[in-house]
Amino acid sequence: MLDELRKRHVPNTPIYLKNVTEELGTTPTYTRKLMAKWEKEGKIRRFIPGIYYFPKSSKIFGETPFDPQLILEDKYLGTKEAPLGYYADYTLANLAGITTQVPAKLMIVSNAASSLRRREISIGKRKIIIKAPKRPITKNNVTALSLLDLISVAYKYSELAEAQTIDMIKRYATKINVTKKQIRENIRLYPAEVSQELLEMGIYDVLA
Repeated sequence: MLDELRKRHVPNTPIYLKNVTEELGTTPTYTRKLMAKWEKEGKIRRFIPGIYYFPKSSKIFGETPFDPQLILEDKYLGTKEAPLGYYADYTLANLAGITTQVPAKLMIVSNAASSLRRREISIGKRKIIIKAPKRPITKNNVTALSLLDLISVAYKYSELAEAQTIDMIKRYATKINVTKKQIRENIRLYPAEVSQELLEMGIYDVLA
């Protein structure tokens, strides 16, 4: 059974306990016993309860640390082709380059949020706040929602002068390939102030 699991999972990628039961065709109780046994024998590692991984090592550097970012992508962010969420608030402002401050807690807007209320989770030592999106996130709207969220907090978090802030937001908009059509389809979800700032900053003019 362990060999079967190894075939399915690349080293240092998350293995979710709930999925192992289906992959191995075992009961939840027996699956937990198997994983506990393999962990005790050093054949598998437990990152946090319910999430395991096969360790990856090299002759020079030894065992490579597990990257919690992979869990964020799996459960809350998704992929470019099948997005689940995006970074928001202070985290987004930092990614866009308008602040150098690194937030103590990551903020993610995600389809995985069960309600409009924020909830805080921990993945290893990392604290994350998960918030529901204004509408279900898809490949066609994720970049527009991200840009509009950035505009809504830009002046609140920016450490730059107004002209520099606007320039950085334009660069971010170009980088993530937002289109005018996507903005038009989502702008009504935001307060009128965001629409006004979008125009006054000249962001709309740089969109495809």
